[in-house]
Amino acid sequence: MTAKQASPQAEQTPDLFGIKNSGIFICILVFVALCSRQLLLQYLQQGGPFFVDDAYYYLLIARNWLTKGLSSFDGVRLTNGYHPLWMGVLVLQYKLFSQSLLLTRCLEYLFGGIALAASLLVFRLRGLLTNLLFTIGFFLLLTRIALNGMETSVFACCFCLLVYSLTRSSDRPVWQGALDGIFAALTIASRLDAAVFAIPYVLLAAHSRVRKTTALAITAILGLIYMAINHHYFGLAMPVSGEVKSLGGMQLNRPLLNILEHPWQIQTALLYLIVLAIPLGIALCREPPQRCNER
Repeated sequence: MTAKQASPQAEQTPDLFGIKNSGIFICILVFVALCSRQLLLQYLQQGGPFFVDDAYYYLLIARNWLTKGLSSFDGVRLTNGYHPLWMGVLVLQYKLFSQSLLLTRCLEYLFGGIALAASLLVFRLRGLLTNLLFTIGFFLLLTRIALNGMETSVFACCFCLLVYSLTRSSDRPVWQGALDGIFAALTIASRLDAAVFAIPYVLLAAHSRVRKTTALAITAILGLIYMAINHHYFGLAMPVSGEVKSLGGMQLNRPLLNILEHPWQIQTALLYLIVLAIPLGIALCREPPQRCNER
C-alpha cells in the first residue's frame, strides 16, 4: 500500500478532541474535580453526602436484604417495588464492602463518569474547549436528575452505554446485537419505564435486521427471566407498583396530562431525562464512519 493510499485511512483515525484520546482523560479529570467539589460542599454544609428522602427506601431494603435475607422495607412483608438494577448495586455494595453513604455516592460518581465518557464518544465534538463545556453541562444535568441516592445515576450510565453501542458498526452483527440487547436490558432494569424508548432505539438505530433481531431477543429473554424470578418470589411478574397502576386496565393518565398543559411548571426529573434523551437520540441519526460490513 502506498502512502497516498494509506492517507484516507489515517484520516479516519478517531481524533475525538483535536488532541487524540488524551482529551477524554482531561474531561474525566474535570468531571472528578466537579464531583469532589460538590461532595466537599455537602460535607461542609450538612456533614455528609446529600440523599433525597426516597433514597432511604432503597437503602433500608438493601440493609434488610443483607441482614434478614428479605427484600422488605419493614423487615416482615416482601416487596419488589423498586428498580432492580440499583437495588442490586446497593446489595452488592453492602455485602462486599460496607453500608457507607460516602461509598454509595462514589458509586454514583463512577456511573456518571462512565455515562460522560460514553456520551463524549457518541458526540465526537471537536476541540478541547467544546468538550470541556459539554462536560460541565453534563455534570450540571446529572446534579438535577441524579447523584441523590436514587436509580438515575445507574440509569444514565446504562442508557449512554446503550446509545454508544448502537452507534458502533461491526462486521459481526450477531455479537454486536447481543451487546446492544444486554445494554438495552440493563437500561430497562435501571428504570423499568425506560422500555418505552430503549426498545424503539434498538429498532431504529441497529444497523441490520440480524442485529435488531438478536438485540430484541436478548432483551426479551433477560426480561422474561426477571419476570419469572419476580413471580417465583413475590407472586407478581412485575413490581407491585406497576401491578397497582395497571388495575382496571388501560387508563388515561390525567395527572400527567394536567402537567403537560403547563410544561414550564414541570419540576420533576422527567424533564431532565427527556433533555438527556433528545440530544443522544439525535446523535444516533449521524452516519457511522464504517457501517457497511453488516447485513
